[in-house]
Parts: sequence; structure tokens; C-alpha cells
Amino acid sequence: RIHPQLVKYHLDRLTRAQKILQSDRPTNPSPRTVRSSQTALIRIPIMGSVNAGPATMIAADAVEDFMQVSSTLLRTKSYQDLIALRIAGNSMNQATIAGNKIEENDLVVVDRTKRTPKDREIVIVNSDGLVNIKRIYFDSENRQIVLRSESTGIYAPIFLSVEDDLEPLIEGT
Repeated sequence: RIHPQLVKYHLDRLTRAQKILQSDRPTNPSPRTVRSSQTALIRIPIMGSVNAGPATMIAADAVEDFMQVSSTLLRTKSYQDLIALRIAGNSMNQATIAGNKIEENDLVVVDRTKRTPKDREIVIVNSDGLVNIKRIYFDSENRQIVLRSESTGIYAPIFLSVEDDLEPLIEGT
């Protein structure tokens, strides 16, 4: 039987030597680790910018940089599915995430596995390679889906049919 401290020792050495990332380490802590309540910093790739306004930016597949976030602030343990995007524009400057307004140059963390949004969730939309951030509304009475800005400025909503396949459009929430 291998002692857990020996495993931790080797993982720490590999992390310090930058052979593995902190986010590559096992996420299921042993009960002993949970009791020690060490918070992990998760390294999330910044994948460019997302328009908060008319969609003019092309979705990027290249990592520009990384940000580190405490694991206690994240709503998922599937850290490999998270990306960060920088906000460009002001069409969402009245919307809030966790009590904070979404302002120009802010970074938002996106879970790319969440492709089926709930009503009134903030979503990243990819239309013909152009990315945008909006709040989604499911209007069953008019059989439509509405993507709206929440801004001090005036921005036209985007209307979709309830028959439209959202899977290719929604990049994450």
C-alpha cells in the first residue's frame, strides 16, 4: 500500500517543476485532505474576448494567457471544461454574475459543457464564428427564444425559433 503523503510529495514536486499543472492534479481529495481544507488554485485558460454588443469578434481557439481562480469560487469540479473570456463592449453592463456587474475588460469564466441553458441564464453565443454574451429568455407564449443585452445602451435583441437547435449556437454558460 502506498502512503498518501508519498503521492502528495511527488505531485508537489512535479507541479513545482512545471511538469504538470495544478489543474491536472487529481480532484477527488482524500478525507485527510478535505479536513486540512487546503484551497486549490485552478489555472483557467483565457481564450480571447467575447463581444458584449454586436458580434464582431471571431471565436479564438488559441490560449492567450491564464488566470488562477480559487476552487471554492467555481460551480464545477470539471476544471478542464472551463475557459475565461474577456468582455469587449458594454451591452451587458447592467447584468450581474455573483453580484458583480459585467463591465468592459472583465473576465468571465465559461463552462463549455453547459450547452443547454436555463431560462434567464447568461450564455455565450457563437453565430457563424462570431461570439457574443447575452441573457437567454425562453418565450413559450410566442414560441421563440430571445437573446437580450442588459445595458445602459440600446441593443436590439436576437430572436430564435423554439425549433432552432441551440447546441451549435451555445458555447457555454
